[in-house]
Amino acid sequence: MDNYVCESCKKQFSEFDMNFKAAQEDKIILCLKCREFRQHMVATTDCILLIKKKHGSVPTNGEVECPLCQGVVRYSIAAYNGHTAGRCETEDCLCWRE
Repeated sequence: MDNYVCESCKKQFSEFDMNFKAAQEDKIILCLKCREFRQHMVATTDCILLIKKKHGSVPTNGEVECPLCQGVVRYSIAAYNGHTAGRCETEDCLCWRE
């Protein structure tokens, strides 16, 4: 039985662990929790880039499709500093504030 170490949190797990499936899907070995966190971070970054490409720093509100669950992400761009904030309608999905 081989043991694997998550490259992010350093947690050890075996190939019989449910987390091994996540390790096989990526070129880097991540436990399931770190893999899900990484997916959320990438999706959040993609969402912010899409919004900034569409509007720049112009203050506005709007909606885009969530890259994770295909739900609706409602967002706003602040007039004060151009930062974005957004939340997906799906519980425990994307949510951020710059």
